[in-house]
Amino acid sequence: MQHMVSINMNVLYGLGPPTGVYGDHALSEVYLNNRWLLVDSYTVDTQLYSVAKQAINQKGLAMGYGVHKGGSICWDGKSNSFVQYVVEDVEVHARPGEGKHSQFSGEKALPDGPASDRDFGVVSDLREFHKRVQGSPFAGLRSGLERVVFPLIGARYCNNLIHHMRRSAVVAK
Repeated sequence: MQHMVSINMNVLYGLGPPTGVYGDHALSEVYLNNRWLLVDSYTVDTQLYSVAKQAINQKGLAMGYGVHKGGSICWDGKSNSFVQYVVEDVEVHARPGEGKHSQFSGEKALPDGPASDRDFGVVSDLREFHKRVQGSPFAGLRSGLERVVFPLIGARYCNNLIHHMRRSAVVAK
């Protein structure tokens, strides 16, 4: 199942998308061994993770390049595992099946601020999520001209940056 939370977009610092806001982020809810687990460790591959962790450590950042300093891409199938959504505040923590917010906070996301500030719960359909949850800073990217321009230009720019980061890892070895 898909569980939506807000995420500090500074986690994408260095990759081009907007930072300084809380944007929507999907966690997967996996039912395994009679319990629900939350996972987003699949969002970054091993090579990018390695380079990104090195970059944020060198720059003294809490997050950036698609990873959080407290994140991991290894999932043991026994506990929750996050690379971008990192639990720091029990009040915000996403719990399988739960969700207590219906609006983005509108708060400015600081580079060393909380990794999340809202838990929206399980959604079965992203259209339903966008109707139910108000205030997403990325709502404009899903409508009008931005819906066409972002995938063609913005996503290509981000993917190009990621490609160069991965290449730097190969060259450095």
